[in-house]
Amino acid sequence: MNLEETLKQTRPFRSAYEKTLLNIIFTGNWLQSRLEDCVKSHGLPTHQQYNILRILRGVHPEGHSIQDIKCRMLDRNSDVSRLVDRLLKQELVTREEDAQNRRKVIVKITDIGLKLLEELQPLIDEMNRYFAQIPEEQLTQVNAVLDQIRTIHDCKETPQCGENT
Repeated sequence: MNLEETLKQTRPFRSAYEKTLLNIIFTGNWLQSRLEDCVKSHGLPTHQQYNILRILRGVHPEGHSIQDIKCRMLDRNSDVSRLVDRLLKQELVTREEDAQNRRKVIVKITDIGLKLLEELQPLIDEMNRYFAQIPEEQLTQVNAVLDQIRTIHDCKETPQCGENT
């Protein structure tokens, strides 16, 4: 079903640009909602918490500082400290003082957190199959266009990851 039908829109979009913007936003929200359903079914209230666990699994057994996690988040507006506190309560992560800088805290995923990600993987694999009917060449093109949009219009006022960490 195309976007106009989905939104029950009776008038055409003003431009292909407008339709593309709204289609990306709508589809992103649609996918995010399905991801939320997957992670909630396993005790994680938000996809941001899932994202933190994935980031930490990627550097396991080491960890990351809160700032390093924030720089790698899909949703950069997340309150990472609050999300980590909630993951701590579920024993999915630990916090440790950094050996070189005692003011810096390192967050690490626990075995419980790793097991949870393992349990979630079949659901995530199912979500990945949403794209199975699209040829890989087209997926590569979509990814290239999305990367290009962000590269061309990167906000220069926003500090880049790695700065002041």
